[in-house]
Amino acid sequence: MNINYKYVTILLAVLLVVTYAWHWSDIVSHGGKRNNAGASSMMHTMPNGKMMNDDSMAHSNTEMSMGSMMNDMLASMKGKTGTELEKVFLAEMIVHHQGAVDMAIEVLKDKTIRPELATFARDIITAQTGEIAMQKKWLKEWFGIVK
Repeated sequence: MNINYKYVTILLAVLLVVTYAWHWSDIVSHGGKRNNAGASSMMHTMPNGKMMNDDSMAHSNTEMSMGSMMNDMLASMKGKTGTELEKVFLAEMIVHHQGAVDMAIEVLKDKTIRPELATFARDIITAQTGEIAMQKKWLKEWFGIVK
């Protein structure tokens, strides 16, 4: 059998590039760094003190993408039960809902968006602001935690 190493090398290089590109957000969320020049202004402080950035292409040591934020939220719930799980769930949902409210506010700043999106954004603000208030009330009443 005659193997053409030139083509095998090219094929392996292409596979490496595709795999690297496919897992780029995973690579970055585990310690890699990216240029912060294109960072969006939509940032949220996470319960762990890190900043969540909606722009998955702009990271620093103190910023996270939406995907990594969601993974961290789920990870913070793992292994917890009872009241500890309830507290973490409510705290993380407040952050999650506030992110949706902030995104809706941001989209409403653009007066050229479709009317359906404007209505949707306003509905998000109304519904999730109410849910945030309810979750904060529960944290205070049930656990004495003021957010």
